[in-house]
Amino acid sequence: MSHSIYQLHKQLNQSGLIFCYNGPVSQEIIEELINVLQFKIKLEHENNTMNQKFFSIFIELLQNIMNYSSERINSDKNREIKLGFITIGKEDGHYFIHTGNRILKKEVQPIADKLNAISPLNKTQLKALYKEQIHKPTNPKAKGAGLGFIDIARKAALPIQYQIEPIDDQYSYFSFKVLI
Repeated sequence: MSHSIYQLHKQLNQSGLIFCYNGPVSQEIIEELINVLQFKIKLEHENNTMNQKFFSIFIELLQNIMNYSSERINSDKNREIKLGFITIGKEDGHYFIHTGNRILKKEVQPIADKLNAISPLNKTQLKALYKEQIHKPTNPKAKGAGLGFIDIARKAALPIQYQIEPIDDQYSYFSFKVLI
């Protein structure tokens, strides 16, 4: 067993991975993960603007898991907690945050439509779209104001990347990667 863990350890180091988490995502867990990561990120990068962008995107991505993951467990406090996967690392001189979670098939097209509309936009176009979206009335049934993906794309160093893979007739797996 230790040999396979060592191989995994070497592979993760070679891929630039510095953090990996798979499991429940709640507000309390987000706070704990931020506490752990603040030490690591600040040690490696003194740029406050980069730190702010990193943590802003990190929180937004974890909130997306909390809102949209179809995989859930019940906590000991009798509330439902969503599950997700998060990796953080360095690639080509940038930090990356890569998240993944299972979603319902009916959510695939709306998510893909939003991301396909955002992906080709430059920073000026994203800023204009953000301002336009902020002034739109919010849908009372919506889980957010629809600003999350736009804000992430605005703060990202490179265009956002995503993939949606079918799992079965009911679910797909949504992965989202941002370089900061």
